[in-house]
Amino acid sequence: MIGHLRVLAMLLLGGAAQAAPTPPPPADFAGTQYIDGNGCVFTRSGADWTARQDGQGQALCGFPPSLDVRRTDPLTERALPLTQAPPPDVETLLLEQLSRDLRPGEWTADPAPAETRAEPAASRAPDPIHTALQDALTMAPTLREATGLSGSPELCARLGYKPDPSASAQGSTLGLCPGMRAATATASLTTGVTAAPPRPEPAAVRTAPAARPTVAATPRATTRRAASPTPAAPVASAPKPVAVPGPEMIPASARYVQVGAYGDEGNAMIVLRALAARGYPTGQGRTTDGTKPLRLIMAGPFTDRQALIAALNDLRANGYPKAVAR
Repeated sequence: MIGHLRVLAMLLLGGAAQAAPTPPPPADFAGTQYIDGNGCVFTRSGADWTARQDGQGQALCGFPPSLDVRRTDPLTERALPLTQAPPPDVETLLLEQLSRDLRPGEWTADPAPAETRAEPAASRAPDPIHTALQDALTMAPTLREATGLSGSPELCARLGYKPDPSASAQGSTLGLCPGMRAATATASLTTGVTAAPPRPEPAAVRTAPAARPTVAATPRATTRRAASPTPAAPVASAPKPVAVPGPEMIPASARYVQVGAYGDEGNAMIVLRALAARGYPTGQGRTTDGTKPLRLIMAGPFTDRQALIAALNDLRANGYPKAVAR
């Protein structure tokens, strides 16, 4: 019974509290509906305001106020707080608890003297990791120059290269002498001396045979001896001049030794395996002979001219007489 009375009293007090808007609208408010600071809706009833209710008889609340909360006097407090203050978080409570008994400047001053830190003493033996890295960085330019294909100016001059400002880094020298071009190769041929034709020998003078003594004719038949034909004198022919072959000129840009061109894939593979068995690096190319495709088999590339010439002589002497440098 007492519980029912308490609930009834709360409902009556709530209804009485909602009988008028808080705060009331200003005198010049001309609207027919007003939402007070609590978010409850009121409608105009003549000179008074009546709270709107839902289907269960409860006041409609929870809407934004029609007017901001106004201060009637600058020196007075706000009539109604706009929003409730958020609850303090754990960090704020902890800071307030820790700073309650602190003295001014207690956290800013450190009574202990500042620690003086010195550089670590150098070890007697150098760290192998640091020295290995430093040595590698120091030797990098030398190794890069040694592993490259760029030759010295003296070597390029001996090979017949000439400076060419318009040449690219690769060019016809394949990077061996960048910025240079191969000089035009000129073949030096030695003209053979034509041998003088031999002088014809004087013809032999024939002498008439001596007359034989005449034998008296006898009644018997005389035996006649057939005359043998006289052989003709030989005529000497002039020998043909022998052309002396000139020295072979190898292009300065040659890096490969071409063994041959094969139309049969099986024969080409046999030659490739033979070159690899002799320890040569191999290369291939494609060309055509009219409408027939050919496969070029080459040994190389060779990094220097001496190795190229040695490989050319070796292959010509071991079954590839038509090998050429290219």
